[in-house]
Amino acid sequence: MEEKRKYNILIVDDSKIARTKIKEMIKSSFDAVIFEGSNSIEALRLLGNHHIDLILLDVVMPEVDGIKTARIIKNQKNYANIPIIFITATNPDKELIDNSFVAGGIDFLIKPFTDTELVRLLHLYFRFIEREKSINQTLKDANDILAKEIEERKRIEAQLIESEEKFRTITSAAHDSIFVLDENGKIILWNNASQKTFGFEIDEAIGRYALDLLFDYKMKCPQNEEFLSFLGDEHKSGDVFRSIIKTKTKNNSIIDVEVSVSIELISNNQVQTIIICRDITERINTEQKMKKLNELLKDAQKVSHLGSWEYDLTTQAIYWSDELFNIYETDKEKGALSIDEQVAMLEIDTKTLFLSLVNKAVIEGKPYRVEAKLNLKDKVKYIDARGFADRDENGKIFRLFGTAMDITERKLAEIQLEQFSHELKELNATKDKFFSIIAHDLRNPFGGLKNLSELLDNMYDELNEEDRKDIIGEMHKSSESLYALLENLLTWSRSQRNIIEFNIDQVKPIQIVDNCYSLLKTNADNKKIQLKNEIAEDLL
Repeated sequence: MEEKRKYNILIVDDSKIARTKIKEMIKSSFDAVIFEGSNSIEALRLLGNHHIDLILLDVVMPEVDGIKTARIIKNQKNYANIPIIFITATNPDKELIDNSFVAGGIDFLIKPFTDTELVRLLHLYFRFIEREKSINQTLKDANDILAKEIEERKRIEAQLIESEEKFRTITSAAHDSIFVLDENGKIILWNNASQKTFGFEIDEAIGRYALDLLFDYKMKCPQNEEFLSFLGDEHKSGDVFRSIIKTKTKNNSIIDVEVSVSIELISNNQVQTIIICRDITERINTEQKMKKLNELLKDAQKVSHLGSWEYDLTTQAIYWSDELFNIYETDKEKGALSIDEQVAMLEIDTKTLFLSLVNKAVIEGKPYRVEAKLNLKDKVKYIDARGFADRDENGKIFRLFGTAMDITERKLAEIQLEQFSHELKELNATKDKFFSIIAHDLRNPFGGLKNLSELLDNMYDELNEEDRKDIIGEMHKSSESLYALLENLLTWSRSQRNIIEFNIDQVKPIQIVDNCYSLLKTNADNKKIQLKNEIAEDLL
């Protein structure tokens, strides 16, 4: 959270909605007094009645636009040092940038901008405002002392020396690099932080041209060109320049610095340039690494079909990663789906469970995991959803976060495997039933064959030749029936393996019944059962 400070900020925009939104952004992070004006006249009236620290000025306004309004403000001595940040709905071109700097602007905010962008920019300029006020106050004290030189030169000189020593003490203790250039661009002050940042000792820096010492003219960088252009132009007291530029150190390393340049007028109309620098190389490297890590995270989520989300219970804001939009097949431009919209996609039997788990996470902080079926426009998906609660330092739950993994392929494979398993069980049951039938069908001819062979073996001598021939004939018929049954079994086996050829042929029903009759006759005779084939010969 930003440190609360008291600032007076003037917002000038012809849109009340825009002013209100900006005001809410500022109020959420700064202890500031906000003044609002819809045009240049109201802005000047508010400037006359109140002390203003910073102005947020819309470029496009009816009657008098923001550029002309800035010129009017900067041409008045009392308001000349107030920083002006222009607000524009389009990326500023070179002409607009040049006109804005000429008019006294120091930066741009491009609509629409986020709270983070506004807070970061204001925080930066508030810090520079404080430093500029401190330096200006010190210089003002020095100028007040010099104003009395006519009456008491020796005392003023002593006071001036004392003031300069105080200024040097302040700059020496500062964490930021501070160095001062004379009107020729030579370094006349070089603080301890400058020695640490750039590697040059005081005696190596004093009297050197700053640009020759710290810049490589061969290095192409738009911000550096703007910085060099600013130093090469003629300026009046109060002109400022802020940017991020690249400079070199004593060992010729290139570093990124956040720079603030202010032009101050001292005695005899001499101009001094005060430059404040902060080495942000590590910060930029960290930001680049974070950007790379975010890109890798996006790639990893895409490959694994895993999306992440965050739900702020205070603001009701919902954040989705890119992959989560892909999983739900929704347009990222339209934003994340609400809880109700997500629930509407679930199967009826899952909705109650999902809402119950989310409520427990919100109230009790319990993590949850649930597999859910999503009904999209033209397809069905399955997800593995997980959620966790996050508490603040007071133990209050303030947000939920979690992941959703697309498990459609796995789930469909599980369903198909379950179907295969069910079919296999049915096949096994059919096989067992078939084997039972086969055993029963084989038992009849084998049983008849066994009985006839026993009868022939036991009573061979007692039987006459005709009886023996009848028995042998019956045994032959039983063996033919058994052989036919085995042939049928082999044919069935080939049909199950899809290797049997399909040939259409005419078969008389009486022949089929005769085959069955032959299989059953022996057992039927043993059981004194008479079988009769009544199928007509001429049927088919």
